[in-house]
Amino acid sequence: MSHSALIDDLRARGEQQIVAMRRQAREEIDGLRSEADHRLTEAETCCRLTTDQSRETVRRKMAVTAQRQASAIATRAEQELSNRLYGLAKALLNGLPGTKRSELFTRLAGEITAGDWQTITVHPEDTPVARKLFPQAEIVTDGEITGGLVASTADGGITIINTLEKRLERLWPGLVSEIIREVVDNEQAA
Repeated sequence: MSHSALIDDLRARGEQQIVAMRRQAREEIDGLRSEADHRLTEAETCCRLTTDQSRETVRRKMAVTAQRQASAIATRAEQELSNRLYGLAKALLNGLPGTKRSELFTRLAGEITAGDWQTITVHPEDTPVARKLFPQAEIVTDGEITGGLVASTADGGITIINTLEKRLERLWPGLVSEIIREVVDNEQAA
């Protein structure tokens, strides 16, 4: 699946989630503002004899508190969305269209330097190709690897992780920012 297709798919799946999360965040923010207004009213009632300056100080403090709480809610919502989108993206790695499994494995294996690799860890379906490419190594299977391999030397001093999961993990901070920005832009344009 191409980078843009992955982004489009994630955007489509995540758009409903972000709308719901933003709605929930707005409701929580409105609740916090309502509570802040209520507290402000109580504070003003209790402080009728205080000066206008004291009232303004209370207003500012409450606004700052509400803004901090709203910011914390928005940050939590974005982190939850990021986690959900990451889970979706990781699940999509299993069905990458347009590439044969053996070709993908061969390309990823070709990216690592030649070496005295003792252990090669691969998805069970990649075992035959791994045995051909690394006849001297012990081939270990791991169903959690959707594509690629983990190569380790005998002493474990060098380990190279060249899996689709690791690539997604490395690219994710930039991808998720892009995805969220596009979803927010689309939401605001609608």
